[in-house]
Amino acid sequence: MKIKFVTDFIGSIKKGDWLVGERMTQADVTLAVFWEFAVRIRPHFFADINCNHIDILSEKMHFLSAFKKTEVVEEPLSAKLSTHPEEEIVQ
Repeated sequence: MKIKFVTDFIGSIKKGDWLVGERMTQADVTLAVFWEFAVRIRPHFFADINCNHIDILSEKMHFLSAFKKTEVVEEPLSAKLSTHPEEEIVQ
C-alpha cells in the first residue's frame, strides 16, 4: 500500500520534535492538515495504518492558537456524494 510506504518514510526522516528539526515548518502544518482531513473523511481506510508519529504531530498542532480557532465541518463531504453518478445532489 503506497500510503503506508509514505507514512513509514515520513517517520524515518523525522528529526527532533518536528519533521525537519526543532522548529515547526510548512511541512508540519501541511502534514497535520492533510492527516486531520484524511482520517476524518476516510476513517476506515486509515484505521489499520499505524502512524503514531503523524498522530503525535497532529495532536501537537492542536495546542497552537491558529489550530484551536479552526472549525471542523459538521458533515464530511463524502456523506453528500452519491454512489450513483447519474443521481444529482440537490441542496
